[in-house]
Amino acid sequence: MLQAFGLGSPEEAINTQLVNGSDTLRILGVVKNFAWYSLKEADKPFVLALNRESTTFFAIKFEAESDLSPMNDYIRETYTSFFQGNPLDYFFQEAYFNRQYQAERQFGNILGIFTVVAILLASLGLLGLVIFSCSRRLKEICVRKIMGASINSIFLLISKEFMLLIFIASLFGLPLAYISCHQWLNNFAHRISLESWFFLYPVIILLIISLMTISFQILRVARSNPADILRTE
Repeated sequence: MLQAFGLGSPEEAINTQLVNGSDTLRILGVVKNFAWYSLKEADKPFVLALNRESTTFFAIKFEAESDLSPMNDYIRETYTSFFQGNPLDYFFQEAYFNRQYQAERQFGNILGIFTVVAILLASLGLLGLVIFSCSRRLKEICVRKIMGASINSIFLLISKEFMLLIFIASLFGLPLAYISCHQWLNNFAHRISLESWFFLYPVIILLIISLMTISFQILRVARSNPADILRTE
């Protein structure tokens, strides 16, 4: 507001008079910018003025409690004592603000469901790929065990191939994720910056899920008896 009217600093603006039609307003104080509307909108010049003839809402600040019934009863009794015959209609400011982001919450819920489904399908596909790969390399694994290879070395030999595939997939996926998040945040005048750990954590979680998916199958093959397998081969 100070910038829009060229009123200088907050100290200089005190006691300055503003003409609004037939009304003359005197500045009593200046507050910091705050987001009254959705964070998608930029800060707008804002004036808080008391008009005793057309006051429509009263704002009441209170400490959050588990039981709001006593407070509601007290407010209702106080309101009725001053405005008899007028019904009390109230709402919580938090609920008013939350309604402005209802679309984003729905989008987040839908995206979360699709993400879980995608991870489950990818894990099943990865498990099938591990089973197929181990079955084709079963003779090789047995020969390595006979030659003295440990279970840990066999596990690392097989798992590193799949970890490499996940790493390559991340190289393609992370730029797309960054571009998508950046474009979505551009819809907000007030937005956060994209930090590197926003994209590092999903990769770590993906690696953990992948290891949990393939570990049982790889260890089962690595612990198998080479004599039984080579006899059938």
